[in-house]
Amino acid sequence: MNGRQDRQSRQPPSEARPAGTTHRIFFAAACLQAVLSIGVWIFARPGGVGADWHAHELVFGYAAAVIAGFLFTKTERSTWLPVLLVWAAARLAWLFVPDAAEWNAVLTVASTAAIGWVAGRSFLRGVKRSQNVIFPIVLAAIVTCDAAAQLQVLGMAAVVSRPAVLLGVFTVVILIVIMGGRIAGAAFSGLVQRAGGARIAPRLRLEQSMPVLIGAAALSLAADAPPLVLAGFSWLAAGALLIRAWGWLPALRLAGPDLLALAAAQLFIAFGLAGIGAGAFHPPWSHVAPLHLVAIGGIGMSTTTMMLKSMAQRERLPLPSRTIAAVALLMGVAAIFRAGADVLPEIALAVAALAWCAAMLCCLWRLLAR
Repeated sequence: MNGRQDRQSRQPPSEARPAGTTHRIFFAAACLQAVLSIGVWIFARPGGVGADWHAHELVFGYAAAVIAGFLFTKTERSTWLPVLLVWAAARLAWLFVPDAAEWNAVLTVASTAAIGWVAGRSFLRGVKRSQNVIFPIVLAAIVTCDAAAQLQVLGMAAVVSRPAVLLGVFTVVILIVIMGGRIAGAAFSGLVQRAGGARIAPRLRLEQSMPVLIGAAALSLAADAPPLVLAGFSWLAAGALLIRAWGWLPALRLAGPDLLALAAAQLFIAFGLAGIGAGAFHPPWSHVAPLHLVAIGGIGMSTTTMMLKSMAQRERLPLPSRTIAAVALLMGVAAIFRAGADVLPEIALAVAALAWCAAMLCCLWRLLAR
């Protein structure tokens, strides 16, 4: 082990630390967009920017850029740079040219489709196991949701716009549940085995059921299904996530901030789904409260953790554990305060927005540091 470290230390810096930039660029763009969109939504809110825009930008702005950063690993600059420019133009057009709604709709769908096409094409080339085909399918679903969300702007099928954005959110959740669960599960099992314990075996049927159950819950919510149907699928999906998380318990005391953050994000998704199921029976909390547990605690915490973790792994850098811990804590605060906005409406939204922005700025600072 020491000999290997010595050989690495004698390598030129360009070999010891690969200077990958594509992931940093897209990750940094995602963080910057996340700060600006929430800042605009909470503190500025110009004309034409409503709740649908806010939710749309989480999925097809922020999450799409994160996906590009993960999957554009071997993409030439001549391909990824135009995609980045179209993505940035789509984000800015809604703010600075709000009257050109039709052109803005075309631009945002073109941005999402470009990311989905390039990412899906490069991913399919590297597929080694049949179950990995689900990722291009998920990418295609995200593009379809964005296209459906713009039908209202184009004067067609306005009724499907909001459900399409909602389904886009849960499509990203499915991606996180699959990828985050695989990464965390394998890492937790390795920690336990290195400590002398038994391997934490994946439960294949449970893993396969989670995307189906989450998708069914999302469709039930979007279609305003009967309460028992929505509650049933949501609680089954939440239960499956909690059962998987229960299997990780032996490894939690051995885990670092990155794995703890990924596990916490999965729990936020589970609790959010449980709240969505309970929401079918008119509980005292707002119907958007559990959605924000899923979106901020689940999507926000998972993506920021994985951006920092991926950067360190690809560039052979030390894991920024303190930054990951700080970002995860801020995301947790943002999720809890936003979900509890009905209790303290005067301050909860501002606290949640500031915590979200602070988390993204911490992540952005680490991504821009060398």
